[in-house]
Amino acid sequence: MAPRRARAADRAPRLQTSVAADVLAELVRTEQSRHAAISAGGIAPLVAMLSGRSVETRAAAAGALARLASSVDGTIAMSVDGSSPAIVPLVGLLKE
Repeated sequence: MAPRRARAADRAPRLQTSVAADVLAELVRTEQSRHAAISAGGIAPLVAMLSGRSVETRAAAAGALARLASSVDGTIAMSVDGSSPAIVPLVGLLKE
């Protein structure tokens, strides 16, 4: 029984990260919320999530980044924040 609990405990942080990425993807639907997410430093964590193990987390992070990139503020912030590290994980996600 203990190994099953250990596996569930190992999945919990990944599930939380996936949920966080999903929530952020939903929250950045409006220009005002995109601006708030960018101002709060939301791009770097999303880029980091692109390298996670969970396909769901990577897909949600990619979706949130796409929404952020749809605004002028987002494209400027991504170019300034050095989001080019996102390119390799995004291409990898496309291959899956």
